[in-house]
Amino acid sequence: MEITASTVKELREKTGAGMMECKKALTECQGDFEKATVWLRERGMAQVAKRAGRAANQGLVAVLVKGRAAAILELNCETDFVAKTDDFKALASDLAVQAADLSVSGAVRDALLAQPLAKDPAKNVATHVTEVTAKLGENVALKRVERIELSGEGLFGSYVHGGKVGVLVELAVDAAVAAKPEAAEVAKELAMQVAASSPRFVVPAEVPAEELDKERAIYLAEAKQAGKPEAIQAKIAEGKLQAYYKQICLMDQPYIREPKKAVKDMLKEATAKLGGAVSVKRFVRMQLGE
Repeated sequence: MEITASTVKELREKTGAGMMECKKALTECQGDFEKATVWLRERGMAQVAKRAGRAANQGLVAVLVKGRAAAILELNCETDFVAKTDDFKALASDLAVQAADLSVSGAVRDALLAQPLAKDPAKNVATHVTEVTAKLGENVALKRVERIELSGEGLFGSYVHGGKVGVLVELAVDAAVAAKPEAAEVAKELAMQVAASSPRFVVPAEVPAEELDKERAIYLAEAKQAGKPEAIQAKIAEGKLQAYYKQICLMDQPYIREPKKAVKDMLKEATAKLGGAVSVKRFVRMQLGE
């Protein structure tokens, strides 16, 4: 059977395989288009299995806000070159959309992979990831996914820095304040703050007591070793704890645009400007390779 250039092109468009691979598939299958499609897929799956053990340390962090839900994920590949391709970016985007549409929240990686693919419900998300892996020629892996929903009135702020760091911030504000464009600007500012300064908690009250006890003990030992009077050692330790809060607690951090001002002071000003209380409920930060 004659294998025409148009048939090869059609098979390439359907499978994403190279022209030579498509021609070979059609030759091997005596020009049968459907059999050639299966042949390419089987060959691709075998290659994917071989790649599964290869290190995938590059990739993208993707963030999506969709109404009252939001998703953030890390998708890995082997090289930065592949991470910049349209196919890889499209996969990250599709996964973020489906994650936001899930009916469960939290760490939802396994639930997402088991979902029917929105664009083709005949297969699940995991199969789609495998097919893209075959097309790109590198190990592609969905490392982690988080999905959150607004727990009351409020809005999300999001920010992605260079595809390597992504942040979601949930603000607690009433509906009237949330509707103001300025509120969205504040939410984005806070997401940028989290991206730049890597806090672990919103406020000091969230820091586990065991962690505080450990830090306090270290500071007391340092003061003692420095020969500070016993009467002021505890005061010195508490002062260092306050400095520690500025590193790990969002509200106590120096505001990135005005370092002499704390983030909590920026929020007080935003509250006055917007005419309603503005507070941070939670945030999620992902950095590629963490």
